[in-house]
Amino acid sequence: MVESAVQDNLEYIKNETLTANLELAEALDNGVEISFDDVNTQLSINKH
Repeated sequence: MVESAVQDNLEYIKNETLTANLELAEALDNGVEISFDDVNTQLSINKH
């Protein structure tokens, strides 16, 4: 569900967040848990 939404809006998300690279992963070792509607996921942001 989340992956499909991100892929459908990838360029918009990258432009709005000034992101050069956005990667989706099956699991994260560290990240912030995010819950909205009935979706639970994790988010990790790294600045390079």
